[in-house]
Amino acid sequence: MQIDPFTCMKEESRNFDTHDSSAATRQLSTYLEQVNETSVVVGVTADEPVNKLFGAFPTLEQFGVDVADVHLR
Repeated sequence: MQIDPFTCMKEESRNFDTHDSSAATRQLSTYLEQVNETSVVVGVTADEPVNKLFGAFPTLEQFGVDVADVHLR
């Protein structure tokens, strides 16, 4: 989700099923690469995010996301 840092309101919400889809992993990376550098982005996972997520690790790490503890279930 992109959050307005002044109002704390959600500006946009996206869903990327990185369990089943390598395409979703690429879409996640592309989306993050296009986000304005002043944007506040909140990421949330549910169930099992890691199956295909490995392809997005480099992009996530560029944003300072610690993926070291992301494991299968």
